[in-house]
Amino acid sequence: MIRCDWCIVWYHGDCVSVKEGDYKRGEKYKCEECKDEKRANDVDGDEAKKKEADNESENTNQSSKTMTTALLKLNDELDMQKQELQQIPNKYPTRGGKREKETDE
Repeated sequence: MIRCDWCIVWYHGDCVSVKEGDYKRGEKYKCEECKDEKRANDVDGDEAKKKEADNESENTNQSSKTMTTALLKLNDELDMQKQELQQIPNKYPTRGGKREKETDE
């Protein structure tokens, strides 16, 4: 079996006309499909996986920053609303922590 270092697919040597000893350990193999494709960046699969992981990590970091910013903004808005509510005179005064019942007298 031999693995394409670009698409990370394993092939039977007989199926791709590769005999034992055609490739030395560490030597890169590119399958026919990958040879046919016009790749803009000619990197192997391991490098592509690393770049993909780096991009995913960067996207996660950006998402975290966006979420943190949104949460901080919401927290500020809640603080402002709390301050506004504290300035409203209490319509129903309390005595001993319990509300008094309104009477229609």
